[in-house]
Amino acid sequence: MSNSNIINLSIRRGISILQSRCEHTFMIDEPSMMAECSICKQEFTLIEVFRHMESLETRWIRSYNRLVEIKQDLKKLESKVEMKNRCKCSHCGKMTKIEK
Repeated sequence: MSNSNIINLSIRRGISILQSRCEHTFMIDEPSMMAECSICKQEFTLIEVFRHMESLETRWIRSYNRLVEIKQDLKKLESKVEMKNRCKCSHCGKMTKIEK
């Protein structure tokens, strides 16, 4: 690959392309439409690289959405716990916070 038209592209997390143990760092040669891992020297087509990036992005989006759901669930639980820390005042009939 010639160095004049090379773009560095790092992918450090997730499942590597073709189940390799290498955390591929791609060197992309635009004119030849090929990418080469600068670590293991394996060659890939750009389509393989983009599919790999797409799968990583999809996984990150799913993880983010799950974190948002968990955060919402925790807020609901927090409000339920807050309600359990209150009792009805026998004098005024209002809900008051229990001091611990």
